[in-house]
Amino acid sequence: QKDLNSTVCVGGTAFTEYHILELLRLGKTEVILCMDGDENGLKSIDGMLDKFVNYRQFSVYIVCIPEGLDPDDFIRKYGIERFKQLRRWSAFEWKLNGYDDRIDPVLIRREIVPIIASEWSPIERERMAQVLCDKIGISVNSILEEIRQLLDEKENKKAQEQKVMLEHLIMDLKNNPVDGRLHMNAA
Repeated sequence: QKDLNSTVCVGGTAFTEYHILELLRLGKTEVILCMDGDENGLKSIDGMLDKFVNYRQFSVYIVCIPEGLDPDDFIRKYGIERFKQLRRWSAFEWKLNGYDDRIDPVLIRREIVPIIASEWSPIERERMAQVLCDKIGISVNSILEEIRQLLDEKENKKAQEQKVMLEHLIMDLKNNPVDGRLHMNAA
């Protein structure tokens, strides 16, 4: 109605990994989460962001609706142009700015490093690591090493899952070669 294309309305608690896989299938890898500006809407953003951490293909941004309004109410009250001018936060900025100086740096690091690791660009990962270093006082080299370890761990897990899948496929093909196409599709 307001010329805002590729828009989907989904409740934060109803958002699942299935939605992420559907976005991938459709080739929609730039995602803007725009939830209600009330407390529940803001809380749901963190849960949604956590679901994207394992998918490096996405660029995820957050638009925060002021005054506790939902997106539709905001657009009706202020217009589509003002809506389009609202600040877009990267997932990294959103999470990092959600902490104040009283929060334990170890907790911040534990929650932010996976977000940095989900960034596909090594240059951008290094920039984010430097920002995190400045915020929590841990050396940028230590943060980058932790990111490398996390990425290696994910790759090893993926390789192990692929190995198990292939072993199951080979076993299924040996036991029932007639259904080869079925086994291949299942794999």
